[in-house]
Amino acid sequence: MILCPFCGSPTRVYDVRQEHRKRRCEKNTEHTFNTVEVVAGSRAANSRGTKSAPLGPVQQEIVARLDGALLSAVDLMAVMETNSKSRIGDALRGLRQRKLVRIAGYQMVGRTVGRWSPLYTLGSAPDAPEPRRDSAAINRRYRANKAAKKLGPWSGLLLEKP
Repeated sequence: MILCPFCGSPTRVYDVRQEHRKRRCEKNTEHTFNTVEVVAGSRAANSRGTKSAPLGPVQQEIVARLDGALLSAVDLMAVMETNSKSRIGDALRGLRQRKLVRIAGYQMVGRTVGRWSPLYTLGSAPDAPEPRRDSAAINRRYRANKAAKKLGPWSGLLLEKP
């Protein structure tokens, strides 16, 4: 039983929308307030994450590609029929929530310093820790890029003096 927060008397529900209830005091009808009550079988009690829905076609293809392999999201985009990065990212997120896919390691992204791309594999073990970023290398790269921008379009054409 939920009591009125204003006077402490019992209350009754007079409007229901899913798990949201509007309550009114039995003694004073001007005392109204809202509550959120989770009832067995409601949407809040059984969220979408706990339902066991079948894997979608993109998720099935990812599971087939990751069987015994370490691939990044970009590698998956290159070998799969779906070239949508957001669709592959959403599918990987769903598979990780179901504990079917984990992050087994990281690889450096291109020539940039300090950015790492996760490598995915099948399994439910804990994810590998993300590597630390080398702040000195990041600062060197930033200064080199800033110096190249000062020269503008001539940055690659100018020769250094011997």
